[in-house]
Amino acid sequence: MFNIYDYVQVNSNFFFANEFSKDFSGKKYSAKISLKQLNENNIQYLLEDIAFGDEHNALYLKTNKGCFFLFHISDLDDNKTTIEMLKNNSTTTPTYLFSNVDYFNYGRFGFAENGKITRFLSANSEAETEEDIVTWIGKPHKFEYETHTFYTKQKLIDCEMFFDSDIVCEMIEFYLPFVGEEIDILEAKIFSNNKNIKTHTKSVLTNKKFYEKFNKSKYKDAINHLIDNHAPYFSTLILVKKNGNVTLTNRMICAYEEITPTAKILFSNRQENINILKTSKEEFYNLLLNFVYDYKNAEVTTLAEASKKLPLAIYDQNHYLMQLIGKFENYYLKPILSYDTGRFYDKATDEYQNKNRKLVDFGSKITKKHIFNLYSKIIENTNSL
Repeated sequence: MFNIYDYVQVNSNFFFANEFSKDFSGKKYSAKISLKQLNENNIQYLLEDIAFGDEHNALYLKTNKGCFFLFHISDLDDNKTTIEMLKNNSTTTPTYLFSNVDYFNYGRFGFAENGKITRFLSANSEAETEEDIVTWIGKPHKFEYETHTFYTKQKLIDCEMFFDSDIVCEMIEFYLPFVGEEIDILEAKIFSNNKNIKTHTKSVLTNKKFYEKFNKSKYKDAINHLIDNHAPYFSTLILVKKNGNVTLTNRMICAYEEITPTAKILFSNRQENINILKTSKEEFYNLLLNFVYDYKNAEVTTLAEASKKLPLAIYDQNHYLMQLIGKFENYYLKPILSYDTGRFYDKATDEYQNKNRKLVDFGSKITKKHIFNLYSKIIENTNSL
């Protein structure tokens, strides 16, 4: 008997049906999980890894109440993809979708039967185009009638109404009232694009933390790409918000001149949202390494061209702005690395406060010790918000 309530509420992304087609996940590899391996503790490790892990795996759970297919919180954010998944699976059984995060206004609900969408409603405050901010298909469904919550597309676009994590969580309890109860897991299977999925799953179930081996070749390629683009410095931004919500982004790696709409910047589309309180220091180390390797993908553009892809809602709440920084003394030397302990943004005054800000240098190598210190400082900052 297990309780998975916490993992199908806030920051969840899952489908529910009586059954799922064999190719539903769209992942290349799969592995069965022996039920003897599961207990109350390690199923929590497994569910956390599915929701927030770097592998972006998917988990199929057949229970005595129905079947769950859980995905990483940032997977399947293309509504067209999820709509097709709903329609295709609903040819044999009615299928639900619930998806939400709590670090910006984002929620999705979908229901399909007989191969057709009955209802699909999504709102995304960080979308770039109006058609992606709100997706509206079908008529109000049972929850909306029951609660007399009649959304209109225009009110959602104008922020006169909100369809967010709070609403989606209420919908989950309405449509799946058993989620807060103990349930029997009858079958478990994990899907991945990692061919070593069995090894990964074993490490998760035993709570064995592992470090990604530092890849000198990838690091060299990233640094050489920065040098080729004459970057005087580079930076990964770390936005620390309340409740442990953290955004890492390479969407403005450096600026070549004073910030104006026409200013040249070095830009990459890499961005990830995590909950630092649910992320181990080993996982954070691995994630940050991959942000550094991502500098190889950076392109020179203007701030105006990149602005639509920059993190939105930065200034909508108090937060800390932290950074991993590298500086070149000249374009042919190894960069000197440091981390910024954080500037506090006070929404009331619309200003950054530098009172406790420090730049901690740690030489030309990325070391676990210094990344762990950065990790601890992030947690300290999020706990003070």
